[in-house]
Amino acid sequence: MRRVSTIATLILFISVIHAQQVDSTSTGEVVDAEIVIEKDRQIKLPVANKLNTGVRNDIQTIRPLDLTYQAADPAFNWPEYKSEVSFERFPQEPINAGYQNSVKLGYGNYSSPLFGLKYFANLEKARIASQFFHESFQEGPVEGKNSASSESSAQVSVNYKVKKAELIPVIQWQRNGYRFYGNADRINSGFNSEEAVKVSRGNVDFGFLVKGRTDELKYSIEPHIYSTNQSVQDGRAINSETGFRFNTGLELEVDKGFTVGFDLDGDVSNYEGAIEFKRSLFKVSPWLSRSSTDWNFKGGLSLFVDKANGVSQTVLYPFIDAEWRFSPKWSLLGSVDGGIRWNGLNDILEANQFMDDSLLIQNTNIDVSLGGGLKGALTNNLIFESGLKWESFSAMPFYIPSGSDSSRFSLTYDTGNVDILSFNNKLTYSVSTNSSVGVGLTLYNYVTTSLEKAWHLPSYTFTLFVSKNIKEKFFINSEIIAQGGIEAPGATAIEVIDLESFFDVNINLDYKATERFSVFLKLNNLLNKEYENYIGYPVRGATFKVGGKYRF
Repeated sequence: MRRVSTIATLILFISVIHAQQVDSTSTGEVVDAEIVIEKDRQIKLPVANKLNTGVRNDIQTIRPLDLTYQAADPAFNWPEYKSEVSFERFPQEPINAGYQNSVKLGYGNYSSPLFGLKYFANLEKARIASQFFHESFQEGPVEGKNSASSESSAQVSVNYKVKKAELIPVIQWQRNGYRFYGNADRINSGFNSEEAVKVSRGNVDFGFLVKGRTDELKYSIEPHIYSTNQSVQDGRAINSETGFRFNTGLELEVDKGFTVGFDLDGDVSNYEGAIEFKRSLFKVSPWLSRSSTDWNFKGGLSLFVDKANGVSQTVLYPFIDAEWRFSPKWSLLGSVDGGIRWNGLNDILEANQFMDDSLLIQNTNIDVSLGGGLKGALTNNLIFESGLKWESFSAMPFYIPSGSDSSRFSLTYDTGNVDILSFNNKLTYSVSTNSSVGVGLTLYNYVTTSLEKAWHLPSYTFTLFVSKNIKEKFFINSEIIAQGGIEAPGATAIEVIDLESFFDVNINLDYKATERFSVFLKLNNLLNKEYENYIGYPVRGATFKVGGKYRF
């Protein structure tokens, strides 16, 4: 009954908005910051925690591989904010628009070579972009080669333009090599890391994007075929998933400041491991948006149809995103949302690749998501944002040590709801056009039903970054990332193990020697703390990498 009344209220509100006639203007935009660190030092929160970001709960689209490595950012996702301050990081390395092709070589401790290649070609009506990356660590934090790892990735895309449309086919490939080296003495004291199983994980994705527009209509179609697999050294498969995903969208500008749209998304897959199952998820979402100089509004309905092994559910959720600019530099923001999020094998392994073969993967219901906050410019150089968000989930995945092998993890789910309250604060200061400083703090509170704790999720995350560009020759990027409050299950059902909190200090230095050549030095985990994101799996200690990049 509450859901019916909510939908009725939404329809009435949309009708009132539509009846009004307003103008819209824009004065610029703010680009959100990135946290870029070395792959080995990536601080990645479990997939489930990404639900805290406030990103639209659409079915996930496979995006082109990003060959930089970004720490997970659990911040509240704000709509664009109009300000004179550019909310962005400075380049991690020298850039030169005249030379887009490049070769990058590096080497560091833990016997870690690095190779990167980017090549672009311009044809008469098309542009070809390709890139390849490889980095390996022949030694790791546990008995050298017994915890070695590697990553390779490649991508080729073609951007073909004709009149007001674009066709962009993309093929992506990624391979990770690693070992189940987690000794987890607190769980299994008999584990021998010399027997750590060598594992290979691969992902292939082929898709294309068709997009275009007329004077009033915008459209996009994006289908993908993908395959993810995890296998041991002798070629025996641990698990695999193949599937087809598509995203389509239409936008029609009815009047100035008034747009209506329609989205249709879907994902169908087949999983094979110790258990086998087929799944599908489809979403239909009509929406409208209105905007003026003082406020923005977007609202609509999302119909989800979720099916797994013959069992299906159909749910309908309203969603609203609103912004009120009550002064030239300050805004209040709010959102109401819900839906079903697709959890694929690749999503699970990206968060925690040390998984066993008995994965009962379920999609996550976002039963309700309520958020609100304040964002604005304290001065022309200082941006502040603060947000509070409450979300309630069912079928939310958590990672626990496998009962058959303590060096691997399995999935578990709370039989009831998991409620998450997050409080996020960010402050960014642009000292000049060549320098910036930022600090962020997010606090989390979890309420579970059947699980003892919200396993492997942090109670707080803290980030501090400093970027400096000295005369377009010398680039300094440093950051501190802190995380704590992570709890893991012990050997018994009631035992709770507190994982150590940590500070991860990283510094990247780049020097542009000539227009074509630059050198770099990357220093990570300078405090040399072998902390754990997942129990039994310490990360590498202090690492460095030195190398150069040649552009042509």
